[in-house]
Amino acid sequence: MTESSRITQGLRGGFLAAGTVAAFFFFSDLLHLAPLSTPAALGHAVLGPWAVEIDFPIVARIANGALFGGKLLTLTGLHFMTFGLLGIGAVAVFDRYRVPLNIVSGATFGLVAYSTVFMVVTAMTGSDVLTGLPGVGSVAVANLLGGGVMGGYLQMCE
Repeated sequence: MTESSRITQGLRGGFLAAGTVAAFFFFSDLLHLAPLSTPAALGHAVLGPWAVEIDFPIVARIANGALFGGKLLTLTGLHFMTFGLLGIGAVAVFDRYRVPLNIVSGATFGLVAYSTVFMVVTAMTGSDVLTGLPGVGSVAVANLLGGGVMGGYLQMCE
């Protein structure tokens, strides 16, 4: 298999993992009756405050809606880009060391690599973003599932 096709597969696997993690938190937020609270908390930590204060209520609502939408799109783009790069990295590392890519190895990679990136980003922002999220356990479960989906996809590609 060519190197460029493996890179493409890693990118697609990373995108599938990103979608899995996003869906996990979307449904988790819905279950807790707090839609979009997870991306709002993470987005606030990474991209800054989600609201502006304006003396005119209607203008404030419109401005804050546009600001929220723009930051949510930006955060989503960063999320998928990061997972895509991690998918490419997973293919490179697993191929290099001849480790078979499957659901188990992908889930392990997801738990370790995705969670590490999340914790590093959280630490870099200097904020306690975990107080606004469902919890470290949920982050670990979501990353485990995302990695498993990525590993399953990459196993099917071989």
